[in-house]
Amino acid sequence: MPPIISFIGRKPSDTTIVASQVVSHLTKSGYSLAVIKSTGDNTIISDQPGTDTVTYQKAGSHAVILLDREQMIIRIKKGGQALTPLAYRFFSDVDIVIAEGFEDDHHIAKIEVSRDGRDLLRNQVKRVIGVVSDRQVTGNSVFRCDDSRKIAGFIENRLLLKPKPEQTVLFINGKKIALNGFIQKILAGAVVGLVDTLKTKEDANNIELCVRIPIDTHADTPPILVTSDEPLLGIC
Repeated sequence: MPPIISFIGRKPSDTTIVASQVVSHLTKSGYSLAVIKSTGDNTIISDQPGTDTVTYQKAGSHAVILLDREQMIIRIKKGGQALTPLAYRFFSDVDIVIAEGFEDDHHIAKIEVSRDGRDLLRNQVKRVIGVVSDRQVTGNSVFRCDDSRKIAGFIENRLLLKPKPEQTVLFINGKKIALNGFIQKILAGAVVGLVDTLKTKEDANNIELCVRIPIDTHADTPPILVTSDEPLLGIC
């Protein structure tokens, strides 16, 4: 599963400018990326009245996917979702996910952008591993706003060049569940073994398994949703 790092900062802090420059450097280095941005405003406009997607949503569809020959757009009614399940569900095949916002996600590494270096969020939120500022800021991993290449190198060394410790990721009702190494290997091995018995012509470089168990008042097993990735296995 891809590592995730989020750029955070108080407005106006040019967080998007710094993050986009880092994305550019990492892309030129050969990495595939996805970006997820969270905004506190209810001002996202992606469809105009009268379009097909709006028509289907008004008819009651929970989600609409629009495809052409070069792109795909997914629109889902439910906003405010957690970052990690979103990244693993939609972008499991990229090298890294760059996020913007999500200050309250305690499990995600963050880089704070603050031009004036005052009233830093790192004193209030968890896992801030770097600060970007044009003013003098104490601490380790402090970068200037024009040091996007160095920031990209820092992310590469910190998240991309290290071996990925997780072989299996489990989500139950959107919440990530911690698994020890033994359980990770069992789940991944079971799915890969089942796929091998199918004798498909394609090499199993990427496996996604989704299991939806309907609610049964007489059953002892609660509903779960499973997603797997070989050699990684994700259950969400």
